[in-house]
Amino acid sequence: MPPDAVVLTVPGPFGERQVRLSSPERVLFPDLGITKRELAEYLINVGGAFVFANGGRALSVPRF
Repeated sequence: MPPDAVVLTVPGPFGERQVRLSSPERVLFPDLGITKRELAEYLINVGGAFVFANGGRALSVPRF
C-alpha cells in the first residue's frame, strides 16, 4: 500500500467493506479545494440515500 494511502470503511447490503484509497490528499476540484478523501467520505455518507433516490440503479464515479 502506498505510504499516503488510507483505508475507509464502507457500509453495504452485505456488511461493511474496507476500501483502500490512494492519494487521499489529492485535490480533485481546485476551485472548491475538495480532496479525493473528502469526495470519498461524502459519497459514503450519502450513498445509501442517493442509490435509493435513483431507484436502486448502479452508479459509477469516473477515475481521475
